Amino acid sequence: MGLLARLTDTVGEALRAFESNMPIYSNAFSIFLENGSTSNPPTTLIHYQPLPGTGCGPQMAELSLCRIRVVLSVLCSGGQPPLLRVSFAHRQDASRQRARRFFGVPVDYGSRSHMLHIDSRWLTAPNLSSEKSYAPVV
Repeated sequence: MGLLARLTDTVGEALRAFESNMPIYSNAFSIFLENGSTSNPPTTLIHYQPLPGTGCGPQMAELSLCRIRVVLSVLCSGGQPPLLRVSFAHRQDASRQRARRFFGVPVDYGSRSHMLHIDSRWLTAPNLSSEKSYAPVV
């Protein structure tokens, strides 16, 4: 998946590549993007969806959103990713303050999905981990 991301030009292209190729990487979960609010700033939602029968609990959902946040950071030059909010489908537990410190944005529980809310304007930002020398020669 990392190599796939390096073959894209923008943050949005990398996220769409993850979205469309995730079934090849894992049959335990999917990732999909959804247009969120059109307010200022406009938002895009990155959903993490465990698949039925995988036994994914709250800890795995939180770990997975942490990993997606790290990937966003790499795509955006290693800096603070364009997060606006984080939402978990499970109920709040003792990790709320740790999650808030890690993500650096408000964290909600009891949401309709596990998701990262990002500023949509970042989708057109250059993928700073792009490396076209890996592309196949035709």
